[in-house]
Amino acid sequence: MQVIRRIDHIIKVVSDIRQTADRLNSLGFPVAWPIGPFWRNAKTCGYAIGGLNLELVQADPGFDPAFPDSTLVFEPTTISEARSRLMALKIPSGLSLKYETSEELLRLRGFDETSSKTKQLICTNLTPLNADFRFFFCSYSQFLAEHLSPEIPRLRGTPKVQLIEIDATEAGINLVEQFQLPTDLQIKFRTAEKQRIARIQMEDGSEPLTWLLEA
Repeated sequence: MQVIRRIDHIIKVVSDIRQTADRLNSLGFPVAWPIGPFWRNAKTCGYAIGGLNLELVQADPGFDPAFPDSTLVFEPTTISEARSRLMALKIPSGLSLKYETSEELLRLRGFDETSSKTKQLICTNLTPLNADFRFFFCSYSQFLAEHLSPEIPRLRGTPKVQLIEIDATEAGINLVEQFQLPTDLQIKFRTAEKQRIARIQMEDGSEPLTWLLEA
């Protein structure tokens, strides 16, 4: 049963989010959402990198984001189908609904003046617990799913991602391969001691994010 619709975004932990954002700006990547304290203990921002988004995360001192240096976030067909699949694999999971009440942060996310005055659902996240490959499913609210879609004009402008190469443990690779992965781009795995995104190649053959992945 297919439970992954597509790779929604990639998360990359960085030490200096503003410096990293400045470099992405200089390379012409469109801003999906600006820098802000969108996590309780971290600043984040988003960039469109060609068919999916890249989320930068700078954790506050002493805060552990609880995932690797870089990881994948999948858009599920539905949260309930993804949860059923994890149960079939005997993988426990945690379900969380993320709401935002700050008018300022809602405006930064793209909500208009009226809707930003009331509490809004941002997304529903489903996270496998103690899994050999650390990732999660994210289902955005209808507004944000449309606002952050790679198909809208404001988030186009760079070649599409063609290949993502991922380092992971053998057990982690075996786990992910039990899912039907999206076919709109190529995903390759390499056996390694630690999980990380090792390479991103665009459809024109360029690899403009090598510096970021190696940081």
